Parts: sequence; C-alpha cells; structure tokens
Amino acid sequence: MGDAAIEALSQFENLNALSLRHVQVSRTGLDVLEGKPIKALTIREAPDCNDLILKMPTWEFLAQLWIRNEALSDEAMASLARFPHLNAWRIEVATGLSPDAWNVL
Repeated sequence: MGDAAIEALSQFENLNALSLRHVQVSRTGLDVLEGKPIKALTIREAPDCNDLILKMPTWEFLAQLWIRNEALSDEAMASLARFPHLNAWRIEVATGLSPDAWNVL
C-alpha cells in the first residue's frame, strides 16, 4: 500500500482503537474467518497484489466498515451485511486499480 493510502487511513483516529478479525476481499469474493481474531484487516485486490494489513487492538469499537468492489458477488456483500458493527468508514476498492489507487473515504 502506498504512502498516500496509508496517510488517508491515518486520518481515522479510531483505527488505533480497533481490533478486527481477518477479512480478505479479492476480485472473486469475500472470506471472513469468524471466531478467530487475527488483530489484522487484510484487504486484497487480487491474489497477486500486496496485502493491506492494519494492526488494531479492539473489534467492538468498529462502528461501520463498508467495502465496495464491483467484482464482489451479491453473496459476498450479503456476508458483509451480517456484521451490524460495520458502519464507520468506507473503503472503496476500484476494480483493476492497484492498492495505491484505493480511495479511502
């Protein structure tokens, strides 16, 4: 992940107070390893791209997380919707763009 994207993420002060389970988003779908806290969020654009790993200390403080990707299936989006706490910040992963091009809103 490039410096610009990391700087954009650093604007969210609450990131340091969060602890997430392992979440991997790829062009083919979404895998959430429930029940196994890994204290990292991994967002992957494609199997061969660099992972974004954010080390965070507490899952409960995450208000909302929306991950939007044109390549995500309806099933993947539905699995995201099962998590009621996912509401505080939005990461848009644009299909075909490198992690440096991710827009963090």
